[in-house]
Amino acid sequence: MKFIFVIQGEGRGHFSQAIALQQKLQANGHEIEQVFIGKSPFRTIPDYISLFFKDKIQYFDSPNFLPTQRYTPLFSSIIYNLWHSKRFFTSIKFLKNAINHSTADKVINFYEPLLGLTYKRYKIKKPMICIAHQYAYLHKNYEFPQHFFVRKWLLKILTQISAFEAIRKIGLSFEPMSDLPDKHLYITPPLLRQEILNAQNIVCNTYYLIYLLNDGFLQDIENQCLKTDIMVFSMQEKISKNPCIHIRNMDNKNFINAIISAKAVVSTAGFETVAEAMFLQKPLLLIPVNFEQQTNAFLAKKSGNVLVAKKIDINEFEKFLQTTCPNDIFSQWVKQEENRILDLILN
Repeated sequence: MKFIFVIQGEGRGHFSQAIALQQKLQANGHEIEQVFIGKSPFRTIPDYISLFFKDKIQYFDSPNFLPTQRYTPLFSSIIYNLWHSKRFFTSIKFLKNAINHSTADKVINFYEPLLGLTYKRYKIKKPMICIAHQYAYLHKNYEFPQHFFVRKWLLKILTQISAFEAIRKIGLSFEPMSDLPDKHLYITPPLLRQEILNAQNIVCNTYYLIYLLNDGFLQDIENQCLKTDIMVFSMQEKISKNPCIHIRNMDNKNFINAIISAKAVVSTAGFETVAEAMFLQKPLLLIPVNFEQQTNAFLAKKSGNVLVAKKIDINEFEKFLQTTCPNDIFSQWVKQEENRILDLILN
């Protein structure tokens, strides 16, 4: 069977999920024919994506969050994207033509809203399956943090738009929930790369891994009195004056090796990084930068191995590490259900 991937280009989560799914599909004899990535002038597509998908990639303009040093400016991002929406009509036509001229059997949508609009506008016949943790938001039993009613409503609307005309929606989740076949909604564990799933005999080194999509948080640790080495992965090239802080560019292979062997993980609460750390039973310090990440942190905290804070305070985190202990409930669920997503895609 042949597939088209359409990937929303914000952060590393959807990219990692696309890579993980390609690994599963290729291992079972299937082919990825084309990969379309929604880009923005404010985000750089990581080099490892080009190396992995090679000449299959084509880019199109897509809505995205405005750049920020720390917290995501939701409402100003909405206004900006609406103001510049004209170029997105060109992207919709591009997607329509590309899909109609493709020989692929199915289209996999990694949360790209313009693809849902393309299907709604042109009634494309090629089946579309949507995969992202955001589709779990549509489940009647999904538990959101209290308050934030407007943000919750907007997030659900965006999620529904991305899934217009989808034959199936697959919600990646931190915890099991029942499928809702009448709503074409199915819940599975996170879609993790094979390197993470295969990690064995994990050696916990003495360093903490920090992943910073918004590098303004680096200031929080620059002047702290650190007793432990910090390995920071950032999209921006930076140099730290603190001898304990070691900054690395965002290379996915090096990141995976680092998270496997780290003592603990500090990150904004992007779904994929949280899922990887939870699977590896790493203690987590999470600093959510938007409402979506607050929902991730809210659910991840139930594992008992997660501290949620508004800033990076390594001393407070080290106090937390003395009182917490890992559990394997989440990782066992992921292992038991890891191939179910293939059944949902192929059948």
